[in-house]
Amino acid sequence: MLARYAPARQRVLEAVARANRRLVSSLKRARQANEQAAALTDYRRRVARAMAALSRLDPPAVTRSIHRAQLRRLAASRRLAGALRAAVLARDSRRTARLVIAFRQIGNVRAGERALEARDLAAYVQRRRTIADAMSQVTRERARLARAK
Repeated sequence: MLARYAPARQRVLEAVARANRRLVSSLKRARQANEQAAALTDYRRRVARAMAALSRLDPPAVTRSIHRAQLRRLAASRRLAGALRAAVLARDSRRTARLVIAFRQIGNVRAGERALEARDLAAYVQRRRTIADAMSQVTRERARLARAK
């Protein structure tokens, strides 16, 4: 399951990275508010597609919390891009500045989320070890019983 999920997730995250790069370059080129709004609309559309693709994935238990966090972060980015678009079109510089800061902060993966991912992975590895140990014990016991016959 993890072997199928990880590459599919990576493809989605690469699409998000492309959307981010495209947004940055479009905003650098934009001279008018309507051009900036168009760039933000395009970004929102691309993030929505990425969210849909990520939602269709079935994450293994070890990655579920990170998967949900990524979906929340993408939803927040999409919402902020919409609010930023409205602020740009309204020519509200104060609100635009606040939203730009919030938008940048959303993209930063929090240390707590990284710790959660590490904890989930460690728990997964421990469960695998426990299962492997139990299987070894069963194999040894079967061999002992076969010899006893």
